[in-house]
Amino acid sequence: MPNQHSKYKANPLVSFKDEGDEGAVLYNPDKDKCVIVNIVGASIWLYMEEPKTMEEIVSMLNEKFSGVDAKKAQEDLVKFLGSFEEGFIENIS
Repeated sequence: MPNQHSKYKANPLVSFKDEGDEGAVLYNPDKDKCVIVNIVGASIWLYMEEPKTMEEIVSMLNEKFSGVDAKKAQEDLVKFLGSFEEGFIENIS
């Protein structure tokens, strides 16, 4: 379960293929797994090239996407972070 006080970072070994308005495809060669994310997920992924807290990610979403409700964004972010198999996102406590 994602922790509000932890920092999260995209695993640098996971490749990112931009699909424009469709989002992106993430591929983890260690796990031989692909994940497809929408444009919001792609933005989050790119933002997590450096370790970020959930609060920092929600703030970025509020700036980048108009009309984002902060509470809903945080709930969706928890689901997003929790949806990845081990090896995609690093939890840097």
